[in-house]
Amino acid sequence: MIAESHSWKNELIIISNRIEKQVHTKKDWSGKKYTRFEKDVMFGFYIIRKLIESKKLTNRIISTNIKCDKYPNSGMDVTFMNNHRIPELYDFKTKSNQKFELKFLLNQFIHSYIFHPILALTDYNGLTFTDISEHNVTDEELQVTYEKSRRELVSILFNSYDKRNDFIYEINVNTLIQLFKNIGNCEVNSTIFTYNEKKKDYDIEQSYVDNSNLDLPF
Repeated sequence: MIAESHSWKNELIIISNRIEKQVHTKKDWSGKKYTRFEKDVMFGFYIIRKLIESKKLTNRIISTNIKCDKYPNSGMDVTFMNNHRIPELYDFKTKSNQKFELKFLLNQFIHSYIFHPILALTDYNGLTFTDISEHNVTDEELQVTYEKSRRELVSILFNSYDKRNDFIYEINVNTLIQLFKNIGNCEVNSTIFTYNEKKKDYDIEQSYVDNSNLDLPF
């Protein structure tokens, strides 16, 4: 349990600001930068889970539904040996939009089997596409383009071990940043305790009573 939540929420703001800087940088995405980003996202979702478990967020925030896209498995089993072959494993022509519960996303990220940042690449001819591209290019051609291109973070593909053979999900990086900021800025100043005889513990409802309107564009 988290006894005092301010420092945890502040860390979430710091993470969101750092990710925001990465989105807009045109510098190369080195292995070090990728690792820093992956650690930030994983730690960010871990913080959110601990805040929820410690009853440090409002019920409104906890019940937030977040917009994501999902793509079905193409029929191939996803394994440790082939999970890098994402364009072959999932049907990216069959996209569906959906809103997911926050707790679902927490599980998918914290227990992620695939975690793949999507970069928009702009080559010397001005052609822009992603590394999961709608253009028919080989891995070798993509690698050459990647080395010579400007790049910008746009989204993350992800799923858990349990869901890997069903779907892969995609969240826009700006949605992720806004989610982290909203939770980092979440305040609780009203708590109602109701004893639950069945679970031998209290149900806790938390809110911010002045109806402060956090930005929830999900």
